[in-house]
Amino acid sequence: MGGTMVQSSEPASGKLDRLIKNSPFSQPASAKGAQAGNEVSPLEFRGVLVENGECFFSLHEPAVRSSQWIRLKEIGQPYVVESYDGANDSIQVKYRNQMMTLTLNPGKIIVQAAPSIIPTTAVSPPTSAVIPMPSEESMRLAHVAGEIRRRLALVPRQQVTSTSAPDQPPTLMTVPISSKP
Repeated sequence: MGGTMVQSSEPASGKLDRLIKNSPFSQPASAKGAQAGNEVSPLEFRGVLVENGECFFSLHEPAVRSSQWIRLKEIGQPYVVESYDGANDSIQVKYRNQMMTLTLNPGKIIVQAAPSIIPTTAVSPPTSAVIPMPSEESMRLAHVAGEIRRRLALVPRQQVTSTSAPDQPPTLMTVPISSKP
């Protein structure tokens, strides 16, 4: 799903002025008024997406904890977005036969204390690891080789007998040695 950028004919200085007046980091006046009166809106406008020239709007119903993306003037939903004002980030929604204006909810900003800066020091390599010296390593390898020879000597061998004629190269046949007499 590739989104497209919406280009505006508004000059950059106008965009900057609008951004300063309507900072995404400050609470909009409509939200301040709703908090003061303790009114809870049945719908929240949480996002807008423009793809291939078509607008999609994210609406959330806090009462039922449900969100969905709907198109402009899409029917078959409990609400219909009648119009969209991109300059003010607001929509006109018909919900339960009532028209309401919703502004885009700002994101929640959580301020946390900055972590304290811990001074860093040079880290030395661990001293608990023992690196074997060449003479210790050669002694260890000699011990391993001796153990391999000792264990091979304990494995029972198979007898080999020749079954070919004297003028032909020998054909070897292996006969397992039984451990029972």
